Amino acid sequence: MTLKEFVAAVPGFSKLHHSEKILHFGWYLHVHGEKERFDQAAVRACFRSQNMPEPNYSDQFKRLGRSPSESAIAGCWRLPARTRRAHEAG
Repeated sequence: MTLKEFVAAVPGFSKLHHSEKILHFGWYLHVHGEKERFDQAAVRACFRSQNMPEPNYSDQFKRLGRSPSESAIAGCWRLPARTRRAHEAG
């Protein structure tokens, strides 16, 4: 599945808050990009390839760091299994 197809398959993607878009892109990178972890550069590439307005990445990733649902190691993020499953379920 291409990123364009993925974005089109998520109902109301364009209206989601930036933090939700980042989580969706993270899921896409895990599953379809076959990346164990994702970083700001990978998410930035997703926003840019879809010609979407970009968030303040520093602020958004700081917020992710305060969330128990994501884990970071050296600036690279991994969604835990339960969060990935939730995105898979729809």
